Amino acid sequence: MVCTAAPISAVGSPLVVNAKTGVVAPLASFFDVEGFLDDLRWVVDQDLEELRLIVAVQAAIDCRFDPAAAPANFTRADLYQLHEQFMARVNSSIEGWPERMNESGDWRLFVVLGMWFQDLFNFDLHAVQKTTTVVATEEGEISFCAYNSAGWREAVERIHRTATDCRGAFC
Repeated sequence: MVCTAAPISAVGSPLVVNAKTGVVAPLASFFDVEGFLDDLRWVVDQDLEELRLIVAVQAAIDCRFDPAAAPANFTRADLYQLHEQFMARVNSSIEGWPERMNESGDWRLFVVLGMWFQDLFNFDLHAVQKTTTVVATEEGEISFCAYNSAGWREAVERIHRTATDCRGAFC
């Protein structure tokens, strides 16, 4: 997963969803996500290329998958397909990626993300400076945290409001 928020202020939970039956299961209930990420760190440190890289990632997937704990009718092939679709979504250098990211299959990867919302009580200037989540405004891009907790929302809305104060009897 690509995390664009500081690890101390965000959380993510990958789920697998069967598009036909509606069955939902946390990926971590049958796949050792943390162990897989450790394996990927090792693979990256090896500086493998092409076929050796593919084989190493495939081996990491194989050893971290527990088919007995997986949802009914979820196979190793489904896990491979989800991995390929995910890679196509995050890597546009993959040939045919627009088609591959929406390949057919019963299972989809759905990631629920949560981010710590800042207000003036728990404002963290470091998180505001490091955030990559932005709000597009007519004034330019403003960090999500600054826009919602540092007064930028009010300032931008005040600049661009179209209604005027109404003091008449029919307002």
